[in-house]
Amino acid sequence: MPHTFASLKKSTLRGARILVVDDDTHLRQVMVSILNTWGSVCIGVGSAEEAGQRLAEHAFDAMLLDLHLPGLSGSDFMRSLRADEKHELLPVLMVTGDPALASKRLAYATGVDSYMVKPFDAETLLLTLCSMLSKQRIVSTLERSTNLLMALGNALEAKDQYTLGHSDRVSLFSRNMGELMGLDKTQVQTLAQGGLLHDIGKIGTSEAVLRKAGPLTPEERREIQAHPERGAIIVGNLTTMEHTIPIIRSHHERFDGSGYPDGLRGEEIPLLARITAYADVYDALTSSRPYRDPFGHTRALEIIRQDAERELLDPALYGYFEQIVTRSEDRALQS
Repeated sequence: MPHTFASLKKSTLRGARILVVDDDTHLRQVMVSILNTWGSVCIGVGSAEEAGQRLAEHAFDAMLLDLHLPGLSGSDFMRSLRADEKHELLPVLMVTGDPALASKRLAYATGVDSYMVKPFDAETLLLTLCSMLSKQRIVSTLERSTNLLMALGNALEAKDQYTLGHSDRVSLFSRNMGELMGLDKTQVQTLAQGGLLHDIGKIGTSEAVLRKAGPLTPEERREIQAHPERGAIIVGNLTTMEHTIPIIRSHHERFDGSGYPDGLRGEEIPLLARITAYADVYDALTSSRPYRDPFGHTRALEIIRQDAERELLDPALYGYFEQIVTRSEDRALQS
């Protein structure tokens, strides 16, 4: 065995919390023993039901799962596991005595990360698990970077009383609008994240310009209008946030082509950016600004309608936006 493989196992498996799910008591004990030898913290259970209980009680770094189990099968358990946001990314290696191609395809379709047929080679099992754990740690690092980015966005708003909470509201309105339009889960999630990050590029804009009460000079306007491109560059360095780039870059484009930074027109503007533009304009109108008091809901909605008629905003989306902000206003009045 190469020394590099031994080093990999020591560095990757030591301290890893691994759940082993197999109804064969002897084989389960063998797998637990092998992993414990390399410093992993292993728990072995004999059914999917027991595994579910353990996952509810403790956080695990990976799971070894049998396909054919008493009660709930491994494939059915995987479906329920992947439907739970807490376990969407849990690395799962299916270890089974079923060599059928159909079973392997089913396993991958339900979300397992790798598939191994018994009897297995212990070194191959360990190598596969090391690979899965390494990838998961990269994902975790990216998630921490994403959390940092969100924190920077919050810090940006916290230094300006006029925009405090703006991104949260844009995120909420955009997400609700996407849900009403029947967009899929991924698109709705992207709207929520894009709303939170749409103004992240203003980190590079001076506070004097952001808080200026009077008209902006041409130079100051150029500085403000640079924030979508700057934000797209900032977020583009994070793989997990790449999907929000069209929102961040294009939420100030206008349907008639008069927006910035690219002068996109009509459906050249990404749909999610067109949705976010509605939320962004509405929240800006109904919030205090250094240069004016906030508009009320009715007046703000009238301005939005006029913008849609003039094709500054996508006219086809106005009805959806009117519904979600009216519902929000009704709930606010009732509370």
